[in-house]
Parts: sequence; structure tokens; C-alpha cells
Amino acid sequence: MQQYFSRLMVCGALGVGVVLHTVAAAGVVGDWNFSTGTLASGTGTITLSELRTKPYYASFGGQPGAPAVEFGSTAAYGIAGLGGTARTVMRVPNTAGYGPMGGLIAEFPRITNATANSLNRYTIVMDVLVRQSAYDAAYARPSGRYIGLFQTVPLTDADLFIDVRDQAGLPGSDRPVGIGGVYGGDVVADQWHRIAWVASLDAAADQPRFRAYVDGIPASTLVRDTLEADGIANGDSVKLNLADPNAPPGSGLKTDGQFSIYTLGQIMSQNPANASGPSTFFLFNDDTNEVGETFVANLQFHDDALSSGDILALGGANGGVIAVPEPAAAGLAVSAILVLVALRYRAPSFRAARA
Repeated sequence: MQQYFSRLMVCGALGVGVVLHTVAAAGVVGDWNFSTGTLASGTGTITLSELRTKPYYASFGGQPGAPAVEFGSTAAYGIAGLGGTARTVMRVPNTAGYGPMGGLIAEFPRITNATANSLNRYTIVMDVLVRQSAYDAAYARPSGRYIGLFQTVPLTDADLFIDVRDQAGLPGSDRPVGIGGVYGGDVVADQWHRIAWVASLDAAADQPRFRAYVDGIPASTLVRDTLEADGIANGDSVKLNLADPNAPPGSGLKTDGQFSIYTLGQIMSQNPANASGPSTFFLFNDDTNEVGETFVANLQFHDDALSSGDILALGGANGGVIAVPEPAAAGLAVSAILVLVALRYRAPSFRAARA
């Protein structure tokens, strides 16, 4: 792996400029609504590209002939409109069988926080619809019944999944989101859902380092070096490798680890000190083809961790774009929806930890 990563550095070390739009909650580095039928960001010039178009696609394990992403109206695709209104969305095809890296790559000028090496506090929010047929296809696989949504390092397991193992094509079946055996919420087939993933890798030992939400409602929470769902620890947490192996003993540092966002140069050279190239993450990829057809209406990336109040204020998918959360507005929204949260909250459920 080291050899081809070194070869790739010539191809991938160039970054693309970005204008940061800073808000009180966190900077919005990328904001897409796909209504123009392109991968262009509505904020700044962050680059979102198909991996199959990159010169290093083959070195990442991609195979020729991988299907391209598409853009079309919800009506033409025969799926629900957002908020009852038809609009243009992105269709991410099922790339299973075309190698481990068939999705998208996001690149932006290097950003670090919590350490000097990588981005350890960030938030991703996306409006997603998965058809029943895509769930059926994933469920029919003899193994790997997951659909990957987000990935920090190529040729590795995805870092956020929809777990399809409990769904058998029946209404009301369970399709939660999470990672490493801790999943919650339900991404119901043929409905739009707003999924949020928040990383706070520098959080205190008793605070969440990862939080996943479905439609503003907490779905799964990972705390310390253990995985916790509703306060119950999962014994397989060691598989997540949250700790920085180079951190001083007893320091409690969990940054620069598996879930940190690195530069392309760091990834390719496998050297955290190599800061060349843009900060990079991947979408809709997995090293063992745990992927599936997915429709995406909106996507937003923040270079910091949004609070639970911010996420709750964003709510669920609707006919518009993802709002930029402001703390004051979030506080008011939280007060207004406490009762709704209590009624709608669904406690996370356990799954066997991923291998």
C-alpha cells in the first residue's frame, strides 16, 4: 500500500482554493443542494468529484466502467419530492463490483483543529433517500449488509453506515445509522431523512466523541474508548482504534486517529507529518463493497463540531436547503421541540461490532 500511495502523491497533492463562510456555530466549508445538476458547492470552491475521474482511481482499486453519478428530478426517478415538492437531486449508483473506491472525494485547503496534523472536529449533514429496492439488494448480499455513507481513508472500512441487516423488505423494518456496533434511528425506505454525523475527537473523557442523528433526533453516541448506546458500553469497542498510538501515555488524546480527516499527502504517504495537498474525505465508499444506490438532495460540511442543539434545530429533510445553524436560533428551537423530541426519540439499538 505504501508504494502505490507514494506514486499517487504526484497526482493528488494539488489542492483547490476555498472561501470559508464562518458562522458562530462552525465554518461551513462545503454546501451543496445539487439543484443545478452539478457537484459544484454553493459555498466557496470546495471540490467534490467522482473518484472514477481521478488519475489515481485505478491505484485506489477502482475498476473500469463504474457507473457515474446522475442528476435528475425526483419525479423522473419516481421517488418522493422533498416536502412534497419535486426538485433535482443526485443519484449515487450502486458501485458494488467496481472496486473499493467508486464514490465521491471532497478536497479543500488544509484545515486542522485540536492538533496541528489533522481535522478532528467536524460535522457532515446530508439529506438522503434510499429506495426499498436498494435495501433489498443490500439485504440479499450473503455478507456485508451495510450501505456506506462517509469514509476518512480510502481502502478502509467506511466510518458511517446504514445497517440493513434487520430489514427484509417489510414495512417498519429497522435500518439504523452508526458505526462499530452502535446503531440507532431508522432511515425508512422511500422517505427523505436528514442524517448528521458529528466528530469531537478532542472531547473530555466523559463526553461524546461521535454523535449520529436522524432527522435531528439522537441515533447513536460513542464515548471515550468505549462505544455507548444509551449509556451501555459495548465490549467490542477496541476495534474502533480511537486512540492516537503516538499520544503520551495517560494523555487521553484521541485525535489523529482512525476518524480524523487528513490531507491527501498524509493519506498517500501514511505519514501524519506530510501536510501536502488538500484536506480530504470520501463519500459512499467502502473497502468491501458495502454500498448501494442512494439519492442525495443536500449535503453540508462544517470544519467544527455542531452542538446537539444546532442539529436539533436543523430538523429533518424538507423542500429547501440545509440551514446554517446559529447558536441563538438553535437554543430557541431546542426549547420549542423538547416535547417533540421526547415523543419521537428512539433509543439506539445494538448490533454486533464490525470486523
